[in-house]
Order: sequence, then structure tokens, then C-alpha cells
Amino acid sequence: MLDQDFLEKTLLSMAFLCQTMPKQMVTIKDIHSVIIFCSDFLATRTGLTMDQLVGKKIGVSLYAGDETFEKVVMTEDQTIINSRVPKVILKVSKFCDGLTPHLAIKTPLINPETNNVVGILTQLYDFVTTNLTKNIIPKMDGHKKTDHLKNRPKLSKREKEIIFFFMANLSSQEIADTINEHEGKPLTKSTIDSVFNDQLYLKFDVYNRVALYQKLQALGYDQLIPKTLLSKMSVMLDVMQTY
Repeated sequence: MLDQDFLEKTLLSMAFLCQTMPKQMVTIKDIHSVIIFCSDFLATRTGLTMDQLVGKKIGVSLYAGDETFEKVVMTEDQTIINSRVPKVILKVSKFCDGLTPHLAIKTPLINPETNNVVGILTQLYDFVTTNLTKNIIPKMDGHKKTDHLKNRPKLSKREKEIIFFFMANLSSQEIADTINEHEGKPLTKSTIDSVFNDQLYLKFDVYNRVALYQKLQALGYDQLIPKTLLSKMSVMLDVMQTY
């Protein structure tokens, strides 16, 4: 089967799947990162139609139209194509129902007869069910001394980022790898552990991660995101595997 025939067959199969399971959030791109298919449900969440999204390189990002972010997404796509391995990517997208963190699983579409990568399948999954639109306003700054915020300690930029990834259920090694991937800074697991043991435990008056998670959840940190992450929320999680 020729590559184009394989891709067209895949598009037909995905369109049928999305008809039978209408709440799928799926896109298919060609090898140039151009969207050639988008599920109706995902298009609806973006406030656009499938026809309006097809032909674009970024359709569901908070930073649609931002050339810098577009390059980030294209680099992700090329990584998928070159490695020929699925990757999980942490993103924050602006949908009609609010600012939503989610996981994007990008999978290379490989024609088994030619062994060529002919496109990329992206499946999106929300991992926070609460709407962040109202909660995003404080952005973990702590400047507004409202009753809702007064019990939150002052946090550094790095502490805010670590808390966000911790609330997304990443381990110390995963947090270090994620920050390294994006910032290119030498950050180790032991450094992350030190932030927990020497800083966060003290600030939140707890003694282990279970208690810290419960305390952070009680204070609403599972519904907050540091504003420093909003400019870089397309983070590839190389330590995660798909199955």
C-alpha cells in the first residue's frame, strides 16, 4: 500500500471511530505538522469547525498564532517522526470551557508496508476535571490577600513549578527531567528532593509527601498554575511510556 493510500485509510478509520465514540479529542497531522483531521468534539471545544482547523499547524493551543510556540510544537512533531516512538506531552490549552491542563499522546503513523512515517496521531486527555478559568487569576502569586489565599505561604518561582508538577503526580525524577527538557538547566532528582525536604515541608508544616499532597489539595493548589509555566506549557515527558 502506498503511503498516501495508507494515510487516507487511516483518516477514514479515525472519522468512523469519532462517529461511534463522539467525545474523542483527536487530530491527525501530516509529516509537515499540518492538521489534516480533527474530531468534531475537539473542534467544538476550540470554538472552531473542523474545516477551520484543517490546514493549520496549531489549532488548540493557548498560543495559536504565536510563531515561537508554533516552532515548539513543530519540534515536538519532528521528535516523534525521527524517534518513531509515541511521546506524552503535558500541555495547557484554552478551550471554550476554560483553561485546561491535559496530556497529549502523540503517536507516529507508520505504514507497515513501506516502514515510512506518514503522519502523527494526537490524542488529548484532560487530567484536571475542574475548570481553571476562575482559579487561574491568582496564578500562585499570592499578591492578593483574600481569605482564600491568606493561608498560602510565599513561594519561589521554582517551588511553584515543582508544586504544579507534583500535583500532576510526577515523581522527583520526572519533575527534574521535565524542567531539564524545557529549560536546559542541570537539575537533578536530589535537587528536587531537597526542595521538598528543606523548603516545602517546612512552609506547609508537614513531614512527608502524602501529607504535603493533602495539604496542597486542601489549599487549592490542584486548581492553580504558575504564570511562569503559561509561556512554556508544552513539555515532553520522556520518562512516561504509552501502552
